[in-house]
Amino acid sequence: AHIELQQWDEAEALMQRAAQLLGENGSRNSRAGLEMQYARLALGRSDLPTAHLHRDRALELAGFETAKRESVLSRVLAAASRVALAENSAADLERFARAALALNEANARGPDTSAGVGEALLRLAQLSLRAKDATAATEYDREALQLDPTLLDGYLAAADAAMLNHDMSRAQMALQLAGQLSPGSAAVLVRQAVLD
Repeated sequence: AHIELQQWDEAEALMQRAAQLLGENGSRNSRAGLEMQYARLALGRSDLPTAHLHRDRALELAGFETAKRESVLSRVLAAASRVALAENSAADLERFARAALALNEANARGPDTSAGVGEALLRLAQLSLRAKDATAATEYDREALQLDPTLLDGYLAAADAAMLNHDMSRAQMALQLAGQLSPGSAAVLVRQAVLD
């Protein structure tokens, strides 16, 4: 909760305490989860080199690209894709998002029932936007929002794709929905200013 509230010092203090409790004898799953949280903290502080380091440790501990995968791998891949997005690394973003999509689809009751699938589709939409492919972004985003209509970033990506296609009415509609999810969101206000 401290990370979401941008209470960096409090989050770090809790993670340091957790690291002391885990020590080297903690399970790989627990240590991977902790490294993932450290990556999220570093991202929040805009410290990309540290986020990258913790991302790599989390991926290794979670068993990414090995036969022995830990249960936390799906969440680690979601965090890894956020780090790749922040680093503007399209190759890593696609690699982690596609791995998360495959893993979540395999673990879901069906390919369209998992929130993890929605998160992975959202990352692919963001990747498509970076490549200026509004059509692919719109399709990935539509699928992500069908799975989880509470994804604020999904509505922001929908607005960005619509603006890329010069469809300002669709962009406005997406921003209205985003504003309902997160009133006063800076990301929504910035995009709204572009439309006005």
